[in-house]
Amino acid sequence: RITRQCISLLNPLILFDSEFRNVIPLLPSGLVQHSSAQQERRSLRRKSSGNVTNIPTKSSFTAVESVHLESVRSTATMDVSKIVEQQVLQAAQAVEEQIDAEMARLDNMDEDDLDRLHQKRLEALKKQAAKKQELLQLGHGQYTEIPEEKEFFPVCQKSPRVVCHFYRESTFRCKIVDKHLALLAPKHVGTKFCKIDAEKCMWLCERLKVRTLPTICLVIDAKTKDFVVGFDDLGGVDDFPTEMMEWRLGLSGVIDCDADPTNPPTLGQKPKGQRGRKAIRGGGGGDSDDDSDDD
Repeated sequence: RITRQCISLLNPLILFDSEFRNVIPLLPSGLVQHSSAQQERRSLRRKSSGNVTNIPTKSSFTAVESVHLESVRSTATMDVSKIVEQQVLQAAQAVEEQIDAEMARLDNMDEDDLDRLHQKRLEALKKQAAKKQELLQLGHGQYTEIPEEKEFFPVCQKSPRVVCHFYRESTFRCKIVDKHLALLAPKHVGTKFCKIDAEKCMWLCERLKVRTLPTICLVIDAKTKDFVVGFDDLGGVDDFPTEMMEWRLGLSGVIDCDADPTNPPTLGQKPKGQRGRKAIRGGGGGDSDDDSDDD
């Protein structure tokens, strides 16, 4: 009787698990949940001992899930393929409709429409010729030299696109650059091609961080867009073709050229013992054409 009174006062309930030999103190609410769960597990084990095949194993669930996932993936792939195919078909149909509409419009044009079209074309050609003449007056179409350092920025402000070669008279590879730029200047009238002596504009070289000769500064809308330093971007050889220089300038957008970054022009053979860059002031080579470190 005393024991029952103590148990009623303390209010824990003791559950003895005969299988695991554990004594677990629980509150009444917990006891009900735990005992019911224990009974369900024991009942399930008794049934499984008599007939194991009635209970699905984890591996069987995994196999079913994998088959289901594979089915979902294949269905999703088919749906995406159909969507892409429909989008491409719709785009092709839209383009075809636009072409048909334009052809129908041209077929139905009368003499007045043709005269208006001719006039618009003439006006566009006149504007283009006037723009070209304006650029020619600014020195476009020829390869010129900027005599003084202070004239560099006005040149870049007046011309929308500028290719400026920083050179030194005694550097052999600068003469190679001169040859190619002189050929490209009349071909690309929309761009100003010029050069400036690096030894006469040390402050400008310091500001633009020009430390290697030859260096070609590419300017678009009065802002430096890119630099071609030495011959590394031109194949690393002295006998590169003019098309290679044109391709490299076209990549920067400083000239109108359809340049494919993955398909440069064919290179010539690199002469033995020659390399592609030279510093303005070498560490000890004087006017040698070999590479030298910056000061």
